Amino acid sequence: MIMVLGIAPGGTLFVKRADAPLRATPSKKAKVLTKLPLGTAVTREGPSERDKTFHRVRVGEQVGFLEQGELAPTDPTAAPTGDAGVLDAAAFAGAMTTPYDNCFTLPATDGGR
Repeated sequence: MIMVLGIAPGGTLFVKRADAPLRATPSKKAKVLTKLPLGTAVTREGPSERDKTFHRVRVGEQVGFLEQGELAPTDPTAAPTGDAGVLDAAAFAGAMTTPYDNCFTLPATDGGR
């Protein structure tokens, strides 16, 4: 079983840029079936046999190919959960130092005058 971005065939991946082209075949020159919005959930069916940089995906009833660079293991539009990216103002204030605690002296550039 080949994992892509930690996701096995049958797993869910997400489109990581707006208007990602879902193509009929695994080629940049292939007909674009539709353009998928940022954050669209797709079911990964597996890599293309012809071009491993493309992956066969299913969106509802539609099947097509997306380039691997268009896919992410998590929804890029989802709000962070838990403590990720959250700043606790009280903890931050308690960790503050005086403005001079992290200062250092630079060597004189004027010959010591």
